[in-house]
Amino acid sequence: MRSLPFIIGLGLASTILGQTDARSPWALGVSVSVDRCFRSLRNDAGDETRAMIIAFREEHETPRWSWTSGVEVTYTLGSHWLVSSGLQVSDRGYLFEQETALISADPNDPALPASSVRLEFREHFRYLSLPLMIHRVIGTGGFRLEPGIGVWADLFMNEYSQQRRDFAGIVQTARVSDNTTDFREFGATLCVELPVRLNLGTRWSIRIGPRGRLQATALADTPIKGHLWEAGLLAGAQFHL
Repeated sequence: MRSLPFIIGLGLASTILGQTDARSPWALGVSVSVDRCFRSLRNDAGDETRAMIIAFREEHETPRWSWTSGVEVTYTLGSHWLVSSGLQVSDRGYLFEQETALISADPNDPALPASSVRLEFREHFRYLSLPLMIHRVIGTGGFRLEPGIGVWADLFMNEYSQQRRDFAGIVQTARVSDNTTDFREFGATLCVELPVRLNLGTRWSIRIGPRGRLQATALADTPIKGHLWEAGLLAGAQFHL
């Protein structure tokens, strides 16, 4: 019986220490992703002229690398779910490439050889996004799988092209066609993630894994509808409050 107060005191101390070391459900962090980005095209008008335009673009447009970066906040719901949001800036787009043959004005003059001009337009679409994601937590301890789905609310910032012109080995670059008005101001993007989380002690964790995104709303309200899509790798670090 004399040991009963000691046992009770030890139990209370363990409870207090456990509460002190327990994580808050909130976590703040930063994240970045590198993605391969392209677009899908749809002919809403259904006419032959626009079908020819789409065929021309499919022949000359290719994917390019894009990026997304920002801050994020997560809240843990019990032991199996968490929700996340934040503020993200992204640069999405694709490439347009074409080579045009040029014939010399004087084919007998070796100083004016036949050559070609290679044009490349790197299309940039800048967005400020507010994601809302829900994740399923699989596993316990220091290593967990956190597949998630959600929607990103997108605010269009601007669009521009970077032109690269290569003529006979002489390369010129320029920024052209800055545009802030011709594209949909607000949009939505569907997102799927499959990251793993590695806990580093009691306060820090990192997560890394594949991510895919697809615009649910078109780039612009035009007869040819374009939707950007991306697939890539995300990585981030979080501090648990």
